[in-house]
Amino acid sequence: MSKESRTFGATLVGGILVVVPVYLGVLLLLKATKSLADLLKPITALFPRWLPGDQMLSVLLLLAICFLVGVAIGTPAGRQIENRALAVRENPGLRVISKSHATTRW
Repeated sequence: MSKESRTFGATLVGGILVVVPVYLGVLLLLKATKSLADLLKPITALFPRWLPGDQMLSVLLLLAICFLVGVAIGTPAGRQIENRALAVRENPGLRVISKSHATTRW
């Protein structure tokens, strides 16, 4: 295998490892927002029709959940969970991919 094809392959895999999680994260947030909007329909029925209350409340609730998770991560138990997650990220398979990508010249 030539150096150019290894460089192309490592660059392609690196790009996929960045784009796919971001794409899946956006899809997950959109799905969560839609699910929350459906749950909040009885409450948002009280809002005026011209106000997109279901979308606003679902985004606010999602932000509140993210804030509470951030607060929980700041506790000693949360830091312990975060440290375990960091250990999972340092698995041999990911190290091989990152080393092959780090040796690629741009």
